[in-house]
Amino acid sequence: MTVHSSAADLLFTALRDAGGDVLLASPYLTRDIARRLAAIAETSAHDWLLVTRLDAPAVANGYLSVEGLGVLLGVGVRIVDCARLHAKAYLVGDGFGLVGSANLTGSGLGTTTATNLELSVRLDPAEVPGVRNKLLAWAGGGKNVDSVRLEALAAEAAALPKAKPAPPTGTAAVAPTTADVEQLLADARDRRLWAKGHYGDPHPDEWRAESWFSSSKKARPTFAVSDLVLVYSVDAPGVYAVVEIIDEAVHDPEFVTAQTGSEEEGERWPYVNRTTPRLVPDDLALVTAEQLGFSGRGLQNGHKKLSLSEFAAAVRALADGL
Repeated sequence: MTVHSSAADLLFTALRDAGGDVLLASPYLTRDIARRLAAIAETSAHDWLLVTRLDAPAVANGYLSVEGLGVLLGVGVRIVDCARLHAKAYLVGDGFGLVGSANLTGSGLGTTTATNLELSVRLDPAEVPGVRNKLLAWAGGGKNVDSVRLEALAAEAAALPKAKPAPPTGTAAVAPTTADVEQLLADARDRRLWAKGHYGDPHPDEWRAESWFSSSKKARPTFAVSDLVLVYSVDAPGVYAVVEIIDEAVHDPEFVTAQTGSEEEGERWPYVNRTTPRLVPDDLALVTAEQLGFSGRGLQNGHKKLSLSEFAAAVRALADGL
């Protein structure tokens, strides 16, 4: 077993030299990577299968390309939709296997300048059949994807609001406006809503650009891309910012340790989600748990799922000072 921080060269070399069928599993796929895959698959003598997840918010926010999926279908790649897929695994023949955190995206595989910090593990050949059997079992419970399903996915995604991008790194955040607040409330009708607690004083500046939060080691958190989260200071106490989740949870205690300077924090809160700001008032404003209609004890496990009315009450209260 060997570990790689950039998977692109290794994966595409294996695909070009394929000595057997190709099985790819990734919930996200960008157009650039899809086109590179299609160019190889088109002349391949072997069968290709892509296991993915047809998720409209991921399409709306640019993590899953309908066009890219269509290109792969057009060159004969079979695509299967598995509703709860989170795994990233790439198998070629009986001898090559790569599993890890990297999606089939430019930032995941390391082909763009904005590259994620990813790890991929090269499997020993003896380990490949076991992974293949697991992926094929998942595919057997999934649904085949055709052009009709892709058209429906594109239409569903087009009806969703797109994620609001974070300000460029190193630049001042733009003050939220009334229009921003109304858009946030409109988005909330179709999103999952949370309050996420943290210890220590409120630090609104940390949430005015792309940021992150971590969750307990007890279990992988259920946060997903496009979820909206109230940031709650347990010590203040109160909500003082709203962020949107822009990727799924990654188990990365080393990252938490590096950011906090505490190995204990990394071990205690190892699951990391990245976020982008949605509402962070210029002047610190606190909305108490009581104002939202729930007890702060509801955040003892670190986060709490909210109703639309609870979330909207917090947003309106934060917006009063704009």
